[in-house]
Amino acid sequence: MSNYSIYDAKLRRLRDKVIIVTGGATGIGRAIIALCHRAIEVWDDFTKQYGRIDAVICNAAINKVENLDDMLTETGKLEAPDLSVLDVNLTGTWYVTKCALHFFNKHPQSASQIVLFGSVASYFNTPPLYTYFTAMVTDHIKKVWGDLPANSPTDVARASLLPLFQTDLNGKSFLINGGNITEVEDKLVEAQPVWLGAELDKNMREGQRRLIP
Repeated sequence: MSNYSIYDAKLRRLRDKVIIVTGGATGIGRAIIALCHRAIEVWDDFTKQYGRIDAVICNAAINKVENLDDMLTETGKLEAPDLSVLDVNLTGTWYVTKCALHFFNKHPQSASQIVLFGSVASYFNTPPLYTYFTAMVTDHIKKVWGDLPANSPTDVARASLLPLFQTDLNGKSFLINGGNITEVEDKLVEAQPVWLGAELDKNMREGQRRLIP
């Protein structure tokens, strides 16, 4: 696994870049904007004023407690699940990605990047992380976590800017832990014949090759 660092000198490479950040009102998104030193506008304003988009950082997300327990309405009918998290985190990301690619394709001569966010729970078997974000348990989690490395919004914001000035990192996945940036999938792919089996690995890779347009 490879580790990366972002120094202030690297951030100066962002000068004159046109960057869209979604979810920039608070937290990580706000920290990204602070690092980029520019207020964020809407898609149409960007294209009219700048004519191009160099990078899109898709940060907008929400977190709500939702499970599959039987919840009944006042009339005794099964209550529909709350899909707002999927609407924002999944569908919203899909829309942003589609829009980004549309505008990137208008300037194929320019290098463009899109940065997406995900949860560490995608890689590690962890108790339901949505409970961590309710106000009632925030202080408790901080006490339990203790002196283990933790990320600040600025830590994650700096990591999100890495692909913008190191474009050879295309298609990489990074884990941010206490400000440390670690690529997490290269070694997993390298070891695929071991954990998947050589024959199945061979077939899967051939299938992937055939599916590429």
